[in-house]
Amino acid sequence: MARRMPGAFSGFLISACLLIVLLVPVHAAGSAGSIGLANNTWYFAEGTTRAGFDEWITLQNPGDDRAHVTITFMMADGYNLGKGLDVAGHSRTTLSVRDIVGPGRDVSARISSDRPVVAERPLYFNYNDVWNGGECAIGATDTSTTWYFPEGTTRADFDEYLCILNPGEETANIHIEYMTPGSVNYFQDASAAPRSRITIKARDTIQAEADVSVKLTSTQPVVVERPIYYNFMGAIPGGDNVVGVNSAQKNWFFAEGYTAPDFWTYLCVQNPGDSAAEVRVYYLRTDGQVLYNEFSVGSKSRLTVDPRLDIGDAEFSMVVDATQPVVAERVMYFLYGGAWPGGHDVMGASAPGKEVYFAEGTTQAGFVEWVCIMNPNNDPANVTFEVQVEGSAPIITGYKVAPRSRYTAKMNDTVGPNKNISITVTADVAVVVERPMYFDYQGKWRGGHCVVGYMP
Repeated sequence: MARRMPGAFSGFLISACLLIVLLVPVHAAGSAGSIGLANNTWYFAEGTTRAGFDEWITLQNPGDDRAHVTITFMMADGYNLGKGLDVAGHSRTTLSVRDIVGPGRDVSARISSDRPVVAERPLYFNYNDVWNGGECAIGATDTSTTWYFPEGTTRADFDEYLCILNPGEETANIHIEYMTPGSVNYFQDASAAPRSRITIKARDTIQAEADVSVKLTSTQPVVVERPIYYNFMGAIPGGDNVVGVNSAQKNWFFAEGYTAPDFWTYLCVQNPGDSAAEVRVYYLRTDGQVLYNEFSVGSKSRLTVDPRLDIGDAEFSMVVDATQPVVAERVMYFLYGGAWPGGHDVMGASAPGKEVYFAEGTTQAGFVEWVCIMNPNNDPANVTFEVQVEGSAPIITGYKVAPRSRYTAKMNDTVGPNKNISITVTADVAVVVERPMYFDYQGKWRGGHCVVGYMP
């Protein structure tokens, strides 16, 4: 059972959480014309135009000047295809990957631009003609030789994959360690040819009914994503996907969390280190009440936490604080509105920030978009959204988030129906922002997806 913080944020949490907020380099809140965004390259390891999959790329240009963007699509067979386009200032653009590379392709992408942009990749699917849903990812900003994923399983009705992009000119030799909650771990080796991608199915290496985390190392810098398709409890079909993180750390932040009826939220914590990690999880409720619980994660293992057992039915954010570097991920399954089954998943934010970006977003028919804001500070957060609307002028709106709490905004109510949007978030204190979306895609595939906003 979770315990209540005496006097809200006091003692340990002030030193562990708020000190981190103060030490993170942040940019002053201001107009999107004076943004601190400086990233010009994005990578996506996952992508496909097979039958039953619709892949899109959304590009946000929050700056004043037009951005010239080049996308290089890298196929599983080594074939590469380039695509160039311009994205006007303070706007967004949507691309159909099938229209560019054709059908029947497993494809990764590298996006480069002469101006800072933000890139996301929504993907909607009917997996094996049985489980339908959707997932979305903000691209990786760089390659790395190390990648971590806390969540993963080979339980019945779950199919886990690793998609690995090697954008370099030399073969990448891959080593994977699958970490379980027990004493038995699994290992796998593979290789990825230059300028191509490979896909690995976890079930081919790991025994059935195993919950696993992943540590992947490579001899060459690569990019890795982990899609999972499932039928949760035999009744909630869907899928989710995340881009991995490159290092463990002692703190992770999650703006979204929900344990109301028809929502199941889990926190997965991976400890890749050689000694046990003592972990404290803080739950920040919408009413400003802060609860916490503590547990231990053994070396080179993983643990799954059910927040419902700690705080009951609630809407909340989470802060993870550990004595040793760990990696944290939040999984959520749902029956949205009693009608749309699915799930979504995010890696935790590494720190709060004063600038947050979302390239994807829509209020088209069959889509409901939310934005969850966590304020971990002892002062209120004044938050401004510049909503870049595809084909029309931006919309400016704002919110005030109470100290030590979270706030949820419904974008359909803010911008109206039938709009494709990106969002630039600025705040006067550092916050964490996520964007869950729920959908009935083209009236045929139902589900949801979620991302943590990109913070420069």
